[in-house]
Amino acid sequence: MIKNGIPPNKIRINLLNDYNKHNKFNFIPTLTQIQSRSQVLRNQIPNNSDHTKVKSLLDLQNFIKTKLFSNIAYANNNLSPTQCIILNDFNYEVKQNDKTSMCTGFTFTCKKFLENIKKCIKSQPSGLRLAWDGTYKLMSNGWTLILFGSICTKFEKNGIIKHSFVPFSCTLTRSEAYQAFTSIIDSFFISLDLLKIPRETINVQTFSQDHCGAGANGVDYLNYMLHKNLGTNIILLDCETHVTRKIKQKKHLINGTNYICIYLFNYILKYMF
Repeated sequence: MIKNGIPPNKIRINLLNDYNKHNKFNFIPTLTQIQSRSQVLRNQIPNNSDHTKVKSLLDLQNFIKTKLFSNIAYANNNLSPTQCIILNDFNYEVKQNDKTSMCTGFTFTCKKFLENIKKCIKSQPSGLRLAWDGTYKLMSNGWTLILFGSICTKFEKNGIIKHSFVPFSCTLTRSEAYQAFTSIIDSFFISLDLLKIPRETINVQTFSQDHCGAGANGVDYLNYMLHKNLGTNIILLDCETHVTRKIKQKKHLINGTNYICIYLFNYILKYMF
């Protein structure tokens, strides 16, 4: 499980659940032991591995060239389900402390993620429900990982309705710049070409995101690429997870009847949409 990238705390929870029926808790390693084993395995990674070679912008650009989809025989089904496929790369300027530097980012996916596009198109006949969001503090260099995919609804056995994010691609970038979001859209169309899905058949109903201005401009770019205009064809929605978190943070500002209304609104967001 450590080699598959599962966090130590989740490994311990899985072990506790697996051995709960056998009452063999004395054989389960502690969290500290799992973390130590994880560190030992990381130290055993050879110095000539791929990720240790990327130490400069030039190294990153060379890495991207070796993984570009045009250099991989996707049509021949020679890829494993999780093998990295870089769909698109981009360059943009970053200003920090009155200094301007060039930054390179790229959008990547895998065969399993590409199959998700087919499944979502089939299961959402009224139109795709897309979403993207940038996540910080995952990379040691402070870069941002932007996830792009669809939002599906799951009906569990206990009657609870939950949202589920279905990934299409990931983008590694220094910041949530407009160039990163346009790269995601361009990569989405590249994915459709790889899957032999006509672009004119794609109908996007809604797009969920946070209040990132570059992301909203990226939705306009998608709208233009699909409809060749900047109308309101795609409905832009607030991210349900962000809205729910903000409601919990600001609930101290209201009381009485208003709080009941907000509580009901939070319940609707969580269980009904």
